[in-house]
Amino acid sequence: MSICRSVPLGLALLLLIGHCYAEHELASDWQQHVRELVAGRQLDAALLSVDQQLKQSPADLEAHGWRGRILAWKGRWPEAESEYRTVLKRVPSDVDILAALADVLAWQGTQTFCCVGAKYCCS
Repeated sequence: MSICRSVPLGLALLLLIGHCYAEHELASDWQQHVRELVAGRQLDAALLSVDQQLKQSPADLEAHGWRGRILAWKGRWPEAESEYRTVLKRVPSDVDILAALADVLAWQGTQTFCCVGAKYCCS
């Protein structure tokens, strides 16, 4: 007898939903931890936490966004710019990341401007 037939459909759906919820909770747990570290001005520890998340999930765009923010706050603007551009390659209309990139470019004194509302970021 296959497992599909031995588990009632309702129970299988509940298990699947529970698994998805647990994955979401794990994702938000690392972000909550990073928020707490940032609030405590522990930027090095927050960056380490984000880097650990990226080792587990290299394509995690939230983690790349957090890494960009933390690097920007630490004054590591070229690295922050790179992280923001990584996110914008996948989500070109992310307004928060576009605004953060515009800030970093302005702080660097770069004559490059972000095209807010555009499908890409000008370079």
